[in-house]
Amino acid sequence: GSIEIIWDRQVDPETGKKKKMIDKHIYHLSMCTMCGLCIEACPTNAIVWSQEFKHATFNRSELTKILNKPGSKVKKGIED
Repeated sequence: GSIEIIWDRQVDPETGKKKKMIDKHIYHLSMCTMCGLCIEACPTNAIVWSQEFKHATFNRSELTKILNKPGSKVKKGIED
């Protein structure tokens, strides 16, 4: 798909326990068909439609974006 989430088990600095944390949240716009299924499926409404489309480029690699900050945590209720 056009959205890829890479997980890692890391020690949570708050609790000292190993916890499933997002390592990378990657958006591959070059693979997106603009179908809107990711918007419907997102449990936290973090993905929304936008009126902007500034993704015209000659280099396809510029259409891959890492969306999260390093060490981002998974919200409660989303872990397995």
